[in-house]
Amino acid sequence: MNEWLDFRRPRGGVTFIAVLFTFAGAVLPFVGETWFERYVCPIFVPLGIGLWLKHSWARWTMFTLLVVSMLIALLLLCLQGFSGRIVVRMLVSASMLYSLWDWDVYPEDDSKITLAPADD
Repeated sequence: MNEWLDFRRPRGGVTFIAVLFTFAGAVLPFVGETWFERYVCPIFVPLGIGLWLKHSWARWTMFTLLVVSMLIALLLLCLQGFSGRIVVRMLVSASMLYSLWDWDVYPEDDSKITLAPADD
């Protein structure tokens, strides 16, 4: 089932990621104080919605953003020394990366799901 508007919730940790990024993108521009929160976080709304609707562009964009986030955190860890906050940021990014990589978007069982009741 590879439709443009697949409203069924994604499986696994991707549901959490989609909700988290949609919420952050909708709220942080209004309550945030940094330039990142005001100008970059609105990009998270379409990414979260794209993940919920199981679009590959959203999956690979999120994957790229998380890899860049981990590389920046690793660079900060090397330059600034050990920090618990940076380590937590790296662990969260790594778990989200694993969820996106391991996500079976359209498993074989999905082909048996019908939206209309079966005629008996």
